[in-house]
Amino acid sequence: MIDPDPSDAPTRPILFATGSKDAIIEGSRALAAAAPDGRFFEIPNRNHFNAPGSRDFKDAAV
Repeated sequence: MIDPDPSDAPTRPILFATGSKDAIIEGSRALAAAAPDGRFFEIPNRNHFNAPGSRDFKDAAV
């Protein structure tokens, strides 16, 4: 698997939502900052596997 490259970030509006306990959180922050219309949301007390089921994530996505 290739790591995401912030210099090749998406150009469309995108939400980068990552659990606060996820090892990739700093990479997600970097991608959100690099994307012209990116937004970062930290999902409290979640990891890589249980983040998608979070109510906070669902609210941020809507």
